[in-house]
Amino acid sequence: QIGNEVYAIPLETGAEVITVEKSHIHDLHGCRAVRVREQIIPVIILEDVLQADMPGLRTASRDHDEQTLVIVGFGGEKLGLVVDSLERQEDAVLSSIAERSRNVRGIAGAASLGDGTMALMLDIGALTDLAAKRAAQSARATSGAER
Repeated sequence: QIGNEVYAIPLETGAEVITVEKSHIHDLHGCRAVRVREQIIPVIILEDVLQADMPGLRTASRDHDEQTLVIVGFGGEKLGLVVDSLERQEDAVLSSIAERSRNVRGIAGAASLGDGTMALMLDIGALTDLAAKRAAQSARATSGAER
């Protein structure tokens, strides 16, 4: 769960859940990252990557001293997603989403959960791409500001 919304993460991403102190998440060239087992993993906050300004999409735990990260992998890359809480692991049926929402990068569709609620299925590949693009933009902005 992030903010008031429930999201689903495909199990094939090899999701792993860890809790880290906020002080262990460092700023590297304008991007958040954490070291996990000697590997540097980019850390994202969903509303920042999606550039969404919706009241229900606000990671409440972004200001907490401890943060829960879901580490996911795609194409050999890893990414840490800051979440507020974890609900459960279950099979879900992926459904197509409304035409107006179809082009939202980072969202693969909607998943119907066992209790009948709907969750947006995250597109981990697209989120990885979006995070990389934002990192590159931030690095360019930082290097431009230093000149």
